[in-house]
Parts: sequence; C-alpha cells; structure tokens
Amino acid sequence: MEFVIGIVMVAVVVKVVVFIIARGRVDEFNKQTAALDFNAWVQLFDASDPPEQIGMSRAFINQSIHFACELGEMRESEKVEITNGLRKEEPTRILREWLDVAIPDVKAAVGEAYLRMPARIVGAMLVVAVTSIVPQAGIRRFVKKFE
Repeated sequence: MEFVIGIVMVAVVVKVVVFIIARGRVDEFNKQTAALDFNAWVQLFDASDPPEQIGMSRAFINQSIHFACELGEMRESEKVEITNGLRKEEPTRILREWLDVAIPDVKAAVGEAYLRMPARIVGAMLVVAVTSIVPQAGIRRFVKKFE
C-alpha cells in the first residue's frame, strides 16, 4: 500500500515540476515576441530546436491575434473563433504559411522597416494581411495607428 502511495506522490510531484517548467518557457516565448524586433525574433526562431519553435510559434500567433484585436483589427468573437481554430493546427506550420503568404504584402506596404519593428507588431500586420480582402491596404491602415 505504501508503495502505491509513493508512486502516486512521485507522479504528482513530476507533473507539478513539468507544469512549472513549461509555464516558464511560455512566459519566455511571450517575452521574446514582445521584446525582440522581428528580424532578431526570426533569427532566434531559425536557430531554435523544433520543440522551441513550436512554443515560439504558438506564442507569436497568439500574441499577434490578441494585439490585432486589441487595436481594433478584429472583433473579440473573431479572435476567439480564429484562436480556437488554430489550436487544432500545428503552430510552426501555420507560422511558416503566414510568413510565406503575408510577408510579401507587409514588405510592399511598409518596406524593409518591418525587420526593425517589434515582432508583435509585425505579427499583427500578418494577421491583418491574412484576414483582409486587400492585404496591403489593410496593413497601411493598421500602420497609420502608430503615426
């Protein structure tokens, strides 16, 4: 009986430790998205191992959607719908698709300046690009909020 109790206690402790470590990584990924410029964030992303890329992708996507909503680029209901839908997808694949599809529109709208912008702002521009009918016009409208 003591053996079973011991195993259960060890399992609980392991789960708590894993949760604390994982939560710390999520906080780190969120800080990277908020603090680094886009170019530095992409370099860090490319140099990271696949498990870190998954965490970085998830943080980048979630913060980008949240920031776009916070700045009025989508309604709260749209944010919830998109976020829930993206949870079912592999975040690194989604991020790479956003970069392939939307970065040309971001570059056309703001030039090379996007490389020096905070990653979170560029992420919000990517959200605007992938959700707009006319991506470059949507991005230009979004950027005017910062002028």
